[in-house]
Amino acid sequence: MIELKNLSHKYIDTEYSLKPFSLKLNRGEYISIVGSNGSGKSTLALILAGIIKDYEGEYLINDKKPTASKIRKTIGILFQNPENQLIASIVKNDIAFGLENFNIPKEKMDMQIDNVLKNVGMLRFKELPISTLSGGEKQKIAFAGILALNFDVLIFDEVTSMLDEESAEKIMDIIKEQHKLGKTIILISHKSKIIKRADRIVYMDEN
Repeated sequence: MIELKNLSHKYIDTEYSLKPFSLKLNRGEYISIVGSNGSGKSTLALILAGIIKDYEGEYLINDKKPTASKIRKTIGILFQNPENQLIASIVKNDIAFGLENFNIPKEKMDMQIDNVLKNVGMLRFKELPISTLSGGEKQKIAFAGILALNFDVLIFDEVTSMLDEESAEKIMDIIKEQHKLGKTIILISHKSKIIKRADRIVYMDEN
């Protein structure tokens, strides 16, 4: 489904944030991406999600260079820091924002918001200001927002970084359920307990 050929990126002329990297990812596959700090894991995720556009090399989806519209409809990303993802001031409104952009009817939208919040154990927070939530609670809300949009490909960058062990297990179980539904999963993590759940582990070397 996704093929990368010598993909690379530089933030400045003399230093790579992602050194030339190639990968083939099959539809419905679940991979973990690991590597030391500076190896380009997060840069790769940002390119895949269409956030970084000035890369070199080839990025193909179904054998074609994807348009920005194609990426937005196909790939969802959950950032390590939920503060970079949450937009609205109230929990339900934040999830509604993405659904509105996908032209989801109001009746279906309300049902979808309740379903994803219930799934992550945050339904009782639906009407609360996001500013009153803890880091872990914000991470769950951001996770729910990604689930609501039903992307074919889901990228998770350190998805459990702010969660306690019980909450992290719950989130990983939901990711497993998404994989069973046919979603393609790209998980970036340094936690061995999480990494080993994938079908395949891809190691990125900073050298």
